[in-house]
Amino acid sequence: MRLSISRLWLYLALVLCHANVAQAAEPPLQFGLISTQSAAELNALWSPILQDLSSHIGKETRPQNFGDYAGVVWSLRAGTTDLAWTGNKAAIEAVDRANAEVFAQIVDPQGSDGYRSYLIVRAESGMASAEDVIAHAADLTFGNGDPNSTSGNLVPGYFLFARKGLEPRSLFKRVFHASHEKNFLAVADGQADVATIASITFERVCKAQPEKCARLRIVWQSPTIPNDPLIWRKDLPEEIKVRIRAFFADYGSERAGKPRDRVVEERRRLALVGAARFRASDNGQLQPVREIELYRERARAEAQALPADTAKAETK
Repeated sequence: MRLSISRLWLYLALVLCHANVAQAAEPPLQFGLISTQSAAELNALWSPILQDLSSHIGKETRPQNFGDYAGVVWSLRAGTTDLAWTGNKAAIEAVDRANAEVFAQIVDPQGSDGYRSYLIVRAESGMASAEDVIAHAADLTFGNGDPNSTSGNLVPGYFLFARKGLEPRSLFKRVFHASHEKNFLAVADGQADVATIASITFERVCKAQPEKCARLRIVWQSPTIPNDPLIWRKDLPEEIKVRIRAFFADYGSERAGKPRDRVVEERRRLALVGAARFRASDNGQLQPVREIELYRERARAEAQALPADTAKAETK
């Protein structure tokens, strides 16, 4: 009998050891982040939140950096990214092409439903409006956003250009694509004459570099853009999705039994990434941006179908 009990304990120990090894070998969740600033800075801001997420769901979650929106969409499709913070335009691509879905949305510190796209120039340029920029475009270098950026490309592309039958590459002397922060610095340092930037990035960089901010002027701002979504792969295990959703719904919020100092610390961490909290969302938040994209694509197709002389006349 004593031998049997010993063997039983040995068997249990082996089972537990095997389970621990399997758990340790299980790959972590990868949380995709678009590098609107340096990867090191972005990771430093998000890592505390992701560490809290790991503790809550019982599975390690690591930041995964991408230089552009196409990279995170591709990685979601390949299954090497599990969830991500991204813009609405990139989220549309991920939903349509990478089996992803929206599950939450950032709420900013002011409690606003969204943010805006800005068009910036140097303060000394003499330009005071988008009309001034368009009038002088043939002599200007334009810093456009990433092609899959909502506020850097899609929204200004629609409101400033597509609705007027204009196309930036035909309009400006030179066009390049860059992140929001790089566009800010390019105009401030005289490497570009005009550029697009998200209002939230503009405000953040202005706080960090007020001397460069003083060199700039906002000459146009868009209507409100829905705040950025959080997305995940639809094929994640349902129990993991339930835990992730519960974590983001609770993070930074007060509830019975939750220590006040914990709430304060969570809100401090959220403020570092420009958020007050998260709220539940779904693919429906993408509809306004889809409508803008459809209009812009239709305007492009119609312009390409026109005879060259007619198209030129309509852009004047």
